[in-house]
Amino acid sequence: MQEARRVCVRGLIYKNGKLFGQKLHNSNGDWWCTPGGGVDPMESLHDALMREMVEETGVKPVIGRLVLVQQFATKGHTSHGEDEQLEFFFLIENADDYAVIDLE
Repeated sequence: MQEARRVCVRGLIYKNGKLFGQKLHNSNGDWWCTPGGGVDPMESLHDALMREMVEETGVKPVIGRLVLVQQFATKGHTSHGEDEQLEFFFLIENADDYAVIDLE
């Protein structure tokens, strides 16, 4: 059986010493993360981050520089069936736009 890697993008919204996070839940429990999600096949990292952040927050991000890459094993810990996750974290330059989010 071939191992699978999930590639994700995340936005870092940082202002006044605070990092914007969202609480998620699945069968493995609750956890906090920054907005973002999986990259579709042949989708660029920037396009994926733009799509995911608009889906999750309703706010169009101004994507800045790549600040962190994280890789970790996920075997048995995701609902997607992957064995590994690779995440790219980008700084979001329009943090003020995320002060108030209306998900209606």
